[in-house]
Amino acid sequence: MGYYFAREFRRRGWRVTALCPVLGEAGGASVITRLAGDGVEVEEVPGMGGRLDLALVERFKAHLRRTDASLLVSMHQQDMKFAAMAGRGVGVPYVASGQNTLTFSGNRLKRWVSARVLGHLLRRHCGGVVATSERVAEEFRNRLGFRGPMEIQPNGVDSLVFRGDAARREEIRGSLGAGPDMRVMISVGRITAQKNQMGLVEAFGRAFPSEGEGSGRMRLWLVGSAGAGKDDVEYARGVEERVVGLGLKGRVLVTGWRRDVPEILPAGDIYVQASLWEGSPLAVLEAMASGLPVIVADNGGVLPEFRMGKHGWVVPMGEAGGLAKALGEAGGMSLGELKAMGEASRELATGRYDAGLVAGRFFEFASGRAKRG
Repeated sequence: MGYYFAREFRRRGWRVTALCPVLGEAGGASVITRLAGDGVEVEEVPGMGGRLDLALVERFKAHLRRTDASLLVSMHQQDMKFAAMAGRGVGVPYVASGQNTLTFSGNRLKRWVSARVLGHLLRRHCGGVVATSERVAEEFRNRLGFRGPMEIQPNGVDSLVFRGDAARREEIRGSLGAGPDMRVMISVGRITAQKNQMGLVEAFGRAFPSEGEGSGRMRLWLVGSAGAGKDDVEYARGVEERVVGLGLKGRVLVTGWRRDVPEILPAGDIYVQASLWEGSPLAVLEAMASGLPVIVADNGGVLPEFRMGKHGWVVPMGEAGGLAKALGEAGGMSLGELKAMGEASRELATGRYDAGLVAGRFFEFASGRAKRG
């Protein structure tokens, strides 16, 4: 969402600089190009993230002084401590965007200390928080002790990007082994324990056993790849082994990382998010904007306006039985019924959570805390 927030400030006549980690060739070039095209200055800063680096804080301060900044906004948990100290040091108001639930690495004591330090910095130096869900807001209040101004604003989705291309639907389905008479369920995300692909595979096998009537036409695409950590790699390997162990090979496909998610989503019929925790899952919004009904775990990231039976299904988090039941119900619906539900999802996603609308609401909150004059 950082790109859309930056673009909105530029649209309102602000000078905007994006301070970001060194993005490298693979992931960052397109983002930098888009930001630059909208008149946003981009400065890559080595060493962002990880432990608190006072030299980095001083670099932030120097930049704020040089640009005579009126407002500082952080978009990621790892940026918060640098932003809080730098903003306080030069008297620039600071607003934090709480995109996801909070995570801290290391043993129990290290995690406790990290949370205490971040909470202390935010309580002293942060002028406001925009949280993407009530669960994220609760973590700022209860885990970090933040008592300042706060609003809950779920993430947004670029409606134009996820309009879908009907001509590409059958082409993509065919390339991934799904014929026109099949029902395709899709889940997008890194293959990690958080995203709970293992539980999803288990539930899919329970809902559509090999010998079950109609099971042969059901397909599940897991779109994503493992993270870089050892645990993630082992988890991804375990997911693929479980697919084989349950006799689902050929019906469950792990596609790996894909650049064409906006085209893959409309090629499916149902979207599934089985995560054990989320802030405001952007992938669910993208699926809804693509016209898919969604099955979503009740993990803190469900949209407040989402309605069972109208936009899809909400299932208990981490409960294979409830997830299997919803998968079975969705798989038993006609294509027309699924499309009608998907259109209701699209209307909610694009009418209420278009990225431009969300960015406008963020601007109103954040700019109200900016330094004047």
